Amino acid sequence: MSEPSTQRSEHLAAGAVIAQRYRVIRLLGSGGMGAVYEAENTWTHRRVALKTMRAEVATSELYLQRFKQEARAASRLAHPNIVDVLDMGEDAELGALYIVQEFLSGCDLRTRLEQVGRLDPSTALSLLLPVMDALATAHKAGIVHRDLKPDNIFLADTARGVVPKLIDFGIAKVVGDDGGSLQKTSTGLVMGTPYYMSPEQARGDSNLGPPADIWSMGVVLYQALSEKRPYSATNINLLLAKIIYEEPLPLAEAAPDLPPALVAVIDCALRKEPGLRHATMTEFAEALRGCDLTAPTAPPALPTTQPAPAGLPSTFSGLDLAIQPASDAVVQPAPGFHARRVVTGFVGSAWYSRRLPCSQWPERPQIARLPNRPSTHPRPGPFRSRFSLRRPP
Repeated sequence: MSEPSTQRSEHLAAGAVIAQRYRVIRLLGSGGMGAVYEAENTWTHRRVALKTMRAEVATSELYLQRFKQEARAASRLAHPNIVDVLDMGEDAELGALYIVQEFLSGCDLRTRLEQVGRLDPSTALSLLLPVMDALATAHKAGIVHRDLKPDNIFLADTARGVVPKLIDFGIAKVVGDDGGSLQKTSTGLVMGTPYYMSPEQARGDSNLGPPADIWSMGVVLYQALSEKRPYSATNINLLLAKIIYEEPLPLAEAAPDLPPALVAVIDCALRKEPGLRHATMTEFAEALRGCDLTAPTAPPALPTTQPAPAGLPSTFSGLDLAIQPASDAVVQPAPGFHARRVVTGFVGSAWYSRRLPCSQWPERPQIARLPNRPSTHPRPGPFRSRFSLRRPP
């Protein structure tokens, strides 16, 4: 390969020809690894997307392997929702590696979400179920994408309407016919996009499988349906720690109007242990297809406020209570308890931990009896879990 000086111009000029047949029309975008151009195959007169790698980046074995991996992984797959890789090679004169893909017109899912905000469930599933089918095909071929995110889901405008396409297999894990990995990631090396990483990926595990993609798709669905991500943090290290050790913000809290069946299916994809998620991407997709999208979960109605008796605090913002749906119960609260974080719900067979404001308590909760502690304060009269503060008849 030529020295980096042979490609001193930052980008290829319009009219430049790569590999004696790909004529550059215009620059579409660029990044740290290289650039993408609209080009034309002068032999077939077909419009294509031409991706080139910067010569100085090509000196890195890691990035060189990643560039080649993108072409190898995608070229092994034939699916209408996976971008077609048409060619790959090196232009000896320019010293540039290149990948030729089908030309797509449209925008990625990240841009669409920025434009329109959250998607309704029907729209979200119509766009993402085909991508899940594409991932299922990849998994059956021994390929794990490992960088699934809205940026890598392209919404192509076609004569048949919008067609979602899975792109960028640059850090995909490809298993060869002999069972060996064509790309081995060293233990402790974190590759991917942090917000969408599974816990095992955030830990730097080297043996990632389809469950990592299932988690990432769960995050994409979560974001598309709520305009939020399950985790947020001020820096990458804190974000990775939260993904590994903390439960995500419940989707039912981020978007209370979603159908409960849909929430439960997505919650299952976001379980910490890979073995507790959907067994396959196909199973995940079929569970989504079976959801009743016509039964939204309305936010719980607030009860009528009644005056509190003397000596009883007017709010319970400093007290966390363990609750489960059940019949009404009468308990005696003990004043003076410190706020604590406790398990507060069971959604889609996945436990989560959070503080639960009174305004978000579910219908007919049963308040668990708190442990007895010595107290010098007088105990108030009993109250009902439906927020009634007067003694029942």
